[in-house]
Amino acid sequence: MSELDVLRSKINMVDEAILSLLEERRNIVCDIFEYKKENGLSLQDGGREEALIQALSKKTDRFSQEELHDIWRAIITSSYNILS
Repeated sequence: MSELDVLRSKINMVDEAILSLLEERRNIVCDIFEYKKENGLSLQDGGREEALIQALSKKTDRFSQEELHDIWRAIITSSYNILS
């Protein structure tokens, strides 16, 4: 197996782990939406979403704030798609 194959294998494992975590996150989001519906709360919380992105951006030097914003905005937007 070449070094490139080994590296690609590692990427595949990380991608599978990311997918698994995104699925776990989606399940939790479903629970949160259900709680909010039952308790008459707004499903969206833009302030919390932006605070999350800001907090995460402080924890990395590998992504620019703009890149991290784009990634998390896509994840958050995807969460709202389950409502449709």
